[in-house]
Amino acid sequence: MSSFIEVRNLEVQYERGKKNIFEKTNSFNAVDNVNFDIQKGKIFGLVGESGSGKSTLGKALLAAKEYHRGSIHYHFQEGMINPNHLPKNLLKLFRSKVQLIFQDPYNSLSPRMTVRDIIAEPLESLGITSSKKETDDRVIEIAQKCQLNINHLNRFPHSFSGGQRQRISIARSLVAKPEFIVADESVAALDVSIQAGILQLLKNIQQEMGLTIMFISHDLSVVANFCDDVAVMYLGKIVELAPTKKLFTDPKHPYTKALFQSIPSIHPDTQTTLQTLEGEIPSIYQKPQGCVFQTRCPIVSSRCKVDQPSMKKHNKHQTACFYST
Repeated sequence: MSSFIEVRNLEVQYERGKKNIFEKTNSFNAVDNVNFDIQKGKIFGLVGESGSGKSTLGKALLAAKEYHRGSIHYHFQEGMINPNHLPKNLLKLFRSKVQLIFQDPYNSLSPRMTVRDIIAEPLESLGITSSKKETDDRVIEIAQKCQLNINHLNRFPHSFSGGQRQRISIARSLVAKPEFIVADESVAALDVSIQAGILQLLKNIQQEMGLTIMFISHDLSVVANFCDDVAVMYLGKIVELAPTKKLFTDPKHPYTKALFQSIPSIHPDTQTTLQTLEGEIPSIYQKPQGCVFQTRCPIVSSRCKVDQPSMKKHNKHQTACFYST
């Protein structure tokens, strides 16, 4: 199966703020030499602790953050597109094909716009529709798909609950009929019962529209039941990548294993001892030489402190560890 998105040797940098006028401006890699493919029509999960670079990677895929090295290629029907080198005449085409679902349904919607105007904004700003009637028809169509009451389209966001607001956000991201969606912690701010409904809605729409989704989350239980493939990030690097079932039944990297061992059981009679990672998390500004996980790894060796492990393939399972089997 050919890839829909190909990411090769990707590096995304930020500049560290200067403490005084005499200090030199330093840059650091928030995303560091990342490689992966996303298949068309699949849900690609991205997990890791806060600060691991997940959101930055998502922004780079949407051309919302410029990357400094490597490449991103989309294989659209119109041809292959690299979002970092787009002429103006292709930028609107790209924007219509990739969209973002924000994490916070309360702050991502303008309080001064009606629901109709919020959902219609991508159509109008990208010039996709040519008349108000065409815009309204498209808004009503996607609102119904997202299980919104079309009689409430003239209301403002404050009239709605968190779950309803997230449905509005989803409708806004889907109204231009994109091919790729980045869902960045899109259910993290919702109650568990509401999460289930939003995830089922996303799954149904993804299958109906043939969408490809990058699903960024720190909730491993959600990822396990929602994603087709999962990548694990740590300090800007992908340390493990595999189909979801393979990753959850046979994790190979010590960091992935530690993440799974930190998940509490929902059964009150089950006695579980949660394991925590020891050691200090390195500064993103000064990553250690060698393996980035060496300061917290339970099986660290002298080699890990000198050499940086590359991704090794075990069938469809990839791991950046010298000692993974």
